[in-house]
Amino acid sequence: MKTFGDATRFGLAYERGPLAERGGRTSPYLASEGLLQLWAGGINLCELDQDPPEPYSSDWRGALADHLFPYVEWLVGHFKAFFQEAPFPLPLHADSAADFYRKAFNHLQAAPDHEAEEVSKILFDWFQTRCLAAGTDGGFPPEVFFRGLGSEIEISWESSKVRPYQGRCGYKNVRGRCVVSRTVFHPALYGFVRSFLQELEGRHPALRNDTGLLRTIGRADSIPALLPR
Repeated sequence: MKTFGDATRFGLAYERGPLAERGGRTSPYLASEGLLQLWAGGINLCELDQDPPEPYSSDWRGALADHLFPYVEWLVGHFKAFFQEAPFPLPLHADSAADFYRKAFNHLQAAPDHEAEEVSKILFDWFQTRCLAAGTDGGFPPEVFFRGLGSEIEISWESSKVRPYQGRCGYKNVRGRCVVSRTVFHPALYGFVRSFLQELEGRHPALRNDTGLLRTIGRADSIPALLPR
């Protein structure tokens, strides 16, 4: 796997799978089939609690097996948000972004009708802009949230209800929180995204002129403009 950052603090790793070569001649989605690991505080957030059922490979126990392009697209689209201070948008006490989402969801279930619509919108916006799972295209990734805290970035997760492989597996590390400095978070995330997009375009040159997803998120060289100096 290609690795970026420091797994003991914050890191990512990916590996393109065999289907990416056979099916990815024209589609960035098909060309991105592979494995992803996301580490926070020495914990692999993509590790399953048991081997995937047959016919899936046991190698997939330690990584998210999926088409990775939708996640990269989501990460690029929300780079700025990760570096901005993000107070909780509802008056709820919570220990992390993931904990806030869980408590806000419970609050929504009990909210009277005149409040439910507003709370639902707040909850939807928080999930879409903070949670990696918002980038999925039908997969079951861990629910990992990113939130700016001044000069630091909070990574928190709440994956207790996520059950990949038709509900036959769960994630080993279902709940937690880690805080790292921007100087740790930025190069790891940027290195991962840049490498992924450059490798995708390098192996499939036709994608450089694609009018769909690649053009939507921009070329790898344009990404630094999204980041704080």
